[in-house]
Amino acid sequence: MAVLDKLKAEIHVNGQPLPEYNNDDPEEDCGPQTVVRYVEAPTDAAFAIPVRISPDYQMTSEGIIFKFEADGKRLSKKIVSQKELQGRASDKEIVVSGKRGKYDNGALNRRPLQFTEINFEEVASLIESGTVSSSYSESSVTSSPDELEDLGTVTIKVFKVKNIRESDGNSLGDTDPSLSPIKASKKKLDAQCITLRVTFGAPQPHGSKEGRVSDQVGDSPIATFIFKYRTKRKEQAEPILLASSGH
Repeated sequence: MAVLDKLKAEIHVNGQPLPEYNNDDPEEDCGPQTVVRYVEAPTDAAFAIPVRISPDYQMTSEGIIFKFEADGKRLSKKIVSQKELQGRASDKEIVVSGKRGKYDNGALNRRPLQFTEINFEEVASLIESGTVSSSYSESSVTSSPDELEDLGTVTIKVFKVKNIRESDGNSLGDTDPSLSPIKASKKKLDAQCITLRVTFGAPQPHGSKEGRVSDQVGDSPIATFIFKYRTKRKEQAEPILLASSGH
């Protein structure tokens, strides 16, 4: 479990946390108020992202918002107000396990999150047919460093918020859960041991909308959790298991 200022986050498959390892890359600057973990992710598995807030967490604003991303793309956002922590004896938990979208008739749906193996043969076929640019080839890759950095990551950013209020029904935002093509060659992804991406399962009816909206306070997150999911570790050294209570 990743812990930062009495905020806790994990990645779960079948209700169980994935094995976590320290980020022991000396060249990687995590930045302030950021914790990074490697997790061992199974292929073709649905997953969830539970986040917990300790009841004694010292919230210094009206509330906080959790913004969830996968591979650099927005998944969901969840607001927790200061009032929701008052009088609690146990952690406040929120869970994201899918992305909301819409059917053709406008009805809401939810598509489960899942880890899926990257099919480079399919990418090669798309290049050959002209469906995607030849920039996906081994010799000509146009990905920016940021695009490569975001691949293979699940990120939770936490911000202070104010003016929490009921939604007017238009806060769903981008409801299209379509996937962007992988803008990197197999060679470059292999160097980072990236063999999986986050995809979305079959849509399921989902009647609820985001109940509240808020105004973000400041541009910098007060906490950031980064989970780098891999089928194997970037370095092939003996893994160092985390103690569940530290980071």
